[in-house]
Amino acid sequence: METLGMDIGKDFYFAQITDIHIRENAAFESERDNLTWALGELENLEPRPAMILATGDLGCRGTAAELAAYRELVSGCSLPIHALPANHDLWGEADESAWTGQIGPTHQKIIAGGVHFILINETQRTESGGWKAQITPQQMAWMKRQLREADGAPAVVAMHAPPLPMEGNFVERWQDSNADELFDLLSAHAVKAVISGHWHRNLRWQVKGVPVINTGALCGWQYNEVPPYTMFPVRPGYRLFHF
Repeated sequence: METLGMDIGKDFYFAQITDIHIRENAAFESERDNLTWALGELENLEPRPAMILATGDLGCRGTAAELAAYRELVSGCSLPIHALPANHDLWGEADESAWTGQIGPTHQKIIAGGVHFILINETQRTESGGWKAQITPQQMAWMKRQLREADGAPAVVAMHAPPLPMEGNFVERWQDSNADELFDLLSAHAVKAVISGHWHRNLRWQVKGVPVINTGALCGWQYNEVPPYTMFPVRPGYRLFHF
C-alpha cells in the first residue's frame, strides 16, 4: 500500500489498476481472469476502497470490441471505477469515439474524500500513425482550471505514460515533449502525486518535488507478445493508495 502524506481520514483510500490488456480474441483468458480476480478482491476489502482508478491500456489493440469486453467485465463491480485512455485503447479505431461511447470522457475530474483527482489523456496521435505522450494546449488550460478550482485542496493527477527525467530531458514517449511545462504547473499547485502505468513496473521518483508513482500491470508477465517473452517479469497486481 502506498501512503501519501495527507491528513484526509484514516479510512480513506483508493485502488489503482492499470495495463489490463484485454484482447479481442476470447481464447486469451488470463487478462480477463486477472481483472475479475482483482475486482472481486477489492470489493471484499474491509474497509472498502473509495474508488478504483483504471489508468489506461484496458485493451490491447484498441478496438471497440476490446473496450466492450472491458465494460462488460466491470459492469457488475459495486465500487466506482474511473478510467482514462492510453495508446492501446485508442490506436485500433479511427478516432476516440469508441472510447467515449463505451467507457466515457477522455479526461475528467473526480472529487473523493476531499481530494481532487484529475484524469488526463496524454496519448496524442502522430502523423506517422504512431503516438507520443504530450499534454495539448487545450488540455493544459483545462488542467489549470481544475487546479485553480481545487483552491488549495489536495490534488492527484492520473495519466498513463509516466514522465521520467533523464539527463535533462524526458525519456520514452515523453521525449522532446512538454513534460517540463506540465511539472511546472503541478509543482506550483503542490500536487500530491502523479499516478501512472505503461511500463509494467512498480517505481517511484520525484520531478520538481512532485512524486511520480508508477504501478505494475494487472496483466503481469502474461502480456508477452513482444520478444523477449520475459520482458515484463512481474506478477499481476494492483496498488492501494492510503491517505
